[in-house]
Amino acid sequence: MKWIAKYDFNQLYQLTDQATALDPMSSFRFERFKAPNENTIILIGNKDLNSFDSSQIGDQTVILISKDRGKSYQELTLPEQEMRWIDTSNDYSLVEAQNRLPDNSKKISQYLLDNNNLKLVKIDEYTSDAKINYENFNGKYVIYSNRGNLKLINLLNREEEYPLPNDLNNQPFYLIAQGNILTLHKKSDH
Repeated sequence: MKWIAKYDFNQLYQLTDQATALDPMSSFRFERFKAPNENTIILIGNKDLNSFDSSQIGDQTVILISKDRGKSYQELTLPEQEMRWIDTSNDYSLVEAQNRLPDNSKKISQYLLDNNNLKLVKIDEYTSDAKINYENFNGKYVIYSNRGNLKLINLLNREEEYPLPNDLNNQPFYLIAQGNILTLHKKSDH
């Protein structure tokens, strides 16, 4: 991918206090890299809050987005401690982040990111024992599973919900949208 420009974290995180030492490369841990189109680059991960402010402890999830092939990035932060994954399309991305709770359970949050205007909207929050999953996101629709009950949901308006047959559980498939027609295709084994 020759078009990706080298990104200098030191330029993004210049500090006004010269006595403060910050090594941005050791302050970030990026988990995923996505390029939903030829101009957009999305990095997701965590940043060590203590590296930026000695009074803070722990991690914070971070999304860095470039709309100009990596020449500049905009940082979006989420309140959660750990970034889980991102599923992208040309216009929207589905993001999952989580917090670890004192009892060692997890609170999971789902966000919808508009890749064009960088607006981030929380669409769901639940504990890890809720048995909820979001899968096969295609930029508009997602397969939502709650304790094995499957629905096809339009994440852009949250009004269109279609129940799916239970025999799709544990079956590998992907979703294709062509106009108003949605088709589930079985994934091949090779």
